[in-house]
Amino acid sequence: MTGRRLWVWLLAVLLFEVPAAATADWVFWVNEHTDELGIIDSATNEVVAQIQVGRHPHRIAVAPDGRTVYTANEKSRDISIVDITDIRHPRLTGSIRSARAPYNLAFTPDGKELWVVSELFPRLQVLQTGTWEVLGEVPVGRIPAHLAILPNGKKGYLACRGDGTIWVLDIPGRKVLKTFPSSRQVMGMALHPDGKTLLVAEGISNSVALINTETDELERIGRLGQEIHHVAVSPDGGTAYVTARLEGHLVAVDLSGRKMKARLPLAKWPDNIMMSADGRFLYVTARGADQVFVVDVAGWKVLKRFAGHHPHGLAIFPGR
Repeated sequence: MTGRRLWVWLLAVLLFEVPAAATADWVFWVNEHTDELGIIDSATNEVVAQIQVGRHPHRIAVAPDGRTVYTANEKSRDISIVDITDIRHPRLTGSIRSARAPYNLAFTPDGKELWVVSELFPRLQVLQTGTWEVLGEVPVGRIPAHLAILPNGKKGYLACRGDGTIWVLDIPGRKVLKTFPSSRQVMGMALHPDGKTLLVAEGISNSVALINTETDELERIGRLGQEIHHVAVSPDGGTAYVTARLEGHLVAVDLSGRKMKARLPLAKWPDNIMMSADGRFLYVTARGADQVFVVDVAGWKVLKRFAGHHPHGLAIFPGR
């Protein structure tokens, strides 16, 4: 696989969870209260490594070259750099200091820029990869949380949970194109396999927004559960999976019928969710229960759970 093709695949999986054929993946999660990055091998669904990072890590990004993982550490106000060349023996190789308290991260498709989201500041910060020089800032709404940059690198979408808005961004121009009203606690995003629809978990409106990324037209699927926090999409594009945080449920949504089709009780306060590239497993962090869940999608049951310490962010590395 060429470097460019690998990066396009990686970007889709990490930011938008677009599935592709694979035998197994590396699944990363962070424990906020013990300042750890953990790694799961999806071939066995066993934890293969854990490593200390900065204080109170929230979210994770994998570098375009696939050799380094970055964690956004809110309390130490830095970004940890972890070498995963030897995946079972990861090494902390440095950190990027930030005047802002970083909450989330997103690379541009060419890997030249790292966009930093801080919930404490209504501005996105753009860093040059490698030198980590600040290239610019983009003013946005209150409590920005989740940024998704499209694979073509031209547009990005940002959820601002404080004022309940979705922002459309011109990534090369580093400017705002438009905003959508949403709801408070609007959060996670996933790109549909057709590449034309962005799904957004809309928090306390208990819905998922479907945004046409070509026209920016929006429709909603509602009444899915209390506080829809994050979303993933099946490889065939027929089903979305969301976490209903206040109910402690995982919810399956029929996208063609635009309705809920199944619910699975998990635990208190399920947060982030990602799907394995082959569509067999869902990985869910639940801060309220201090657990990471592995869900067997076909059997619609919890296959395994791992003890965590306020586990939060998730990322998946391409299958090997």
